[in-house]
Amino acid sequence: MGLLAADWTRSAEAGSFTDVLCASCPVIEELAAKDASLAALQEENDVLRAKAAALAEIAFGGSERRGGTGRDDDGDLGDLGDECSGGEGDAGEPPRPAEDSDSEAGGTRRRGQRAGARGHGRGRYDHLEVRVVVHDLDEDDRCCSSCGSLYEQIAGDEVSSEISWRVVVYRIEHRRRRYRRSCSCAASPALVVAPVPAKVIPKGLFTALAIASVLIDKFALARPVNKIIASLSMQGLEVSPGSLAGVLERVGVLLAPLNEAIAARVRSSSWWNCDETSWACFFDPDAPERPDGRKRRWWLWVAKASDATLFVAAPSRAATVLETLLGTGDTSVSGIVCSDMYAAYGCLDQLRFTHAWCWAHVRRHIMRAAASVKALGPWADAWLLEIAAMYRSWHARRDGTDDGSALLAAIGAMRARLDTQIAGAESLVPRAYKVITMIDTHWDGLVTFASHPQIAPDNNSAERALRPEVLLRKNCGGSGAPWAAELAGSAFSVIATASQWNLNPLSYLHAYLRACAEAGGKAPHDIARFLPWSANAEDLASWRAPPP
Repeated sequence: MGLLAADWTRSAEAGSFTDVLCASCPVIEELAAKDASLAALQEENDVLRAKAAALAEIAFGGSERRGGTGRDDDGDLGDLGDECSGGEGDAGEPPRPAEDSDSEAGGTRRRGQRAGARGHGRGRYDHLEVRVVVHDLDEDDRCCSSCGSLYEQIAGDEVSSEISWRVVVYRIEHRRRRYRRSCSCAASPALVVAPVPAKVIPKGLFTALAIASVLIDKFALARPVNKIIASLSMQGLEVSPGSLAGVLERVGVLLAPLNEAIAARVRSSSWWNCDETSWACFFDPDAPERPDGRKRRWWLWVAKASDATLFVAAPSRAATVLETLLGTGDTSVSGIVCSDMYAAYGCLDQLRFTHAWCWAHVRRHIMRAAASVKALGPWADAWLLEIAAMYRSWHARRDGTDDGSALLAAIGAMRARLDTQIAGAESLVPRAYKVITMIDTHWDGLVTFASHPQIAPDNNSAERALRPEVLLRKNCGGSGAPWAAELAGSAFSVIATASQWNLNPLSYLHAYLRACAEAGGKAPHDIARFLPWSANAEDLASWRAPPP
């Protein structure tokens, strides 16, 4: 204790106690290192808290804020502010005008019929087949309670209706008449038989309508094969998964030529809405091994043109898939590509393709930034109001109620706000600065729609086109083999294109498969007849009606 007291006295005369302690032992250096480590951990903790808040808002917030998954396509949590990330969900409708009496406080329109709006009344179903059921009174109930005389029937029954349906699985028994020669002419055959009925798959068990129904169930209604089999079993038909898979594999070959014709139509367009989502191919022996040990990861790409939609399933998310999707390998192909800000789309040849980036994704990034850093609420609200004004002016130009001057004014106001915030970037929260930098970097593509009336400010069209595919992926995971992935792309393309033309996909597929049966189980020679843009009015009318 005496020595320590002497040291204390000398340190007070020589300088600070810290200087003496630093010179005499490494304790202060160790404390400084721990302080630095603690500061780094605190900074990392703040970043993780911000991400957790954003993810909680995406997962448990309102429907408008659940615009994206918060994950990249590999399933890992990505940087929520990454300007190159894409979302699978629909970004939602733009905020409604503030003067809309049905708008909520947040600016989004409530679902359902507007308050005070005139109703549509009960639907009429006169086009359906009618089965009349007569309900009569017992004779005792038709007698006068006083004298016992019978009531007389009068004209005009009380009529009411109800809707019922029943799936009927039935077996068609083909009886081919045989005829024996009744003369002695040797040149004629001794026996003649009625021809074999046309079948989609020679010697197959399923009709064209049955196969079309399976395709609709799986690729339009997102029902896995095992659910289709269970449904058929409830109706009295037991079919094995292998049998149904064999049918689908043969049908994939028949749909390929029709899909190629749709692809050619899409590639001949001048603008496209493009997007992609994760898919899976569970048994692909030719797929290369991934660093993480997985090799089943595929992607489903979509390109939606004005009158046709093309889907492509590929084991890659690289820009090379766009050559298959849009035909970018052909130097004569050019146009406007509407997409999110995923890096693959930025690799398109800038001399031949114009980018139209998605404002719905920008809006989503702004909302995520506000969810992760609560202090950014006013900043985000101001930007959302500017974007809402831009959407309203774009709707006005589209509907013909404005010549476009309001749209240019709204875009100018957003550019002025952007320039102001870039000039004062040192005062911005890093999360907001990242979003502002993203908007500034992609500004030219974000305003492409202003000079092209056929282009929308967002890529919601492509995202909505992927909804049935995402539902099917959630229900069955993807495709079992490469041929199944190719069938999925073809079936999605045919069904989506038929829907664009307001056709009944079931009737359309039934007619095409029936033509395949008549061609001997092969694709029909005249594919052009089944292309909606070259089909005659009679065929289009029949394809819009339910199948016969």
